[in-house]
Amino acid sequence: MQKGICRRARNVCDELMDRTLEVAERQVAAAVEAKGLSPESGYEAEEWMGGPVCVIRVLRLLRNTLRAYHRDGKISWPKGAVRTRKNGQVQVRVFPNELLDRILFTGFEADVWMQSGVTPENLHEHVASFYRRPEHAGRLALVLGAGNVASIGILDAVDKLFCRGEVVLLKLNPVNQYLGPFIEEIFGELIGDGYVRVAGGGADVGAYLCNHPAVETIHITGSGDTHDAIVFGTGEAGARQKAQGEPILRKPITSELGNVSPVIVTPGDILQRHPHGDFEREHRNRSGHAERTG
Repeated sequence: MQKGICRRARNVCDELMDRTLEVAERQVAAAVEAKGLSPESGYEAEEWMGGPVCVIRVLRLLRNTLRAYHRDGKISWPKGAVRTRKNGQVQVRVFPNELLDRILFTGFEADVWMQSGVTPENLHEHVASFYRRPEHAGRLALVLGAGNVASIGILDAVDKLFCRGEVVLLKLNPVNQYLGPFIEEIFGELIGDGYVRVAGGGADVGAYLCNHPAVETIHITGSGDTHDAIVFGTGEAGARQKAQGEPILRKPITSELGNVSPVIVTPGDILQRHPHGDFEREHRNRSGHAERTG
């Protein structure tokens, strides 16, 4: 295990949490203004929860994991967390993992289904690989940030940095490009050390960066159409490439794409209180149409 890297990553998590807290009030105020919300309304709380609160929570959990891994040299699972399905596939219960989760998210559970060849006995060999045996000497990752939830771009960058060992160019969505100065403050030290860069711009900038030879991996949070445009191209030619299963992009890409959930739960009288159009515009980010990073 590379204890030096693990210890440094753990310390950087603390620094990022401190910086997130420092910019939190200003970031939320900017979001409220940009979206035309009333500072006195309950919608401000969503900017806190989908922004600084979520970022700090994930960084805290990551820091705690790194601390335990540095101390023990392995990831320890709670009793009963590792199970084997009937077909032999190993699955690991990763949520809830603390009392607060059980209280706030009663009934919610999350499992990671491991790939073929992973067994309960060798599971430890397939986690935290960057801190045990890096598979590359360093790569540049392009993160195409989401336009809806403030925390997503930040946490996608954190995943690339801490879980995959890649330096990051975070390209913000034009919709929430106003977050740029706050994100640069949060990553200030990592920017100064050359690990992170933040950029803005529209689809033309995104296309240029996706095809830039220095970019080695890509992550996108967005729509299926945007994903297909990057991977297969646009127009009739892009449709043919997709139908033939022949991507024009020759780089590894991961995607978190929007969805329509099968069930949307709303207060009983909400349709009476909101004309249909206003309801859809005002509540779609609180419905099944939004993608979120857990």
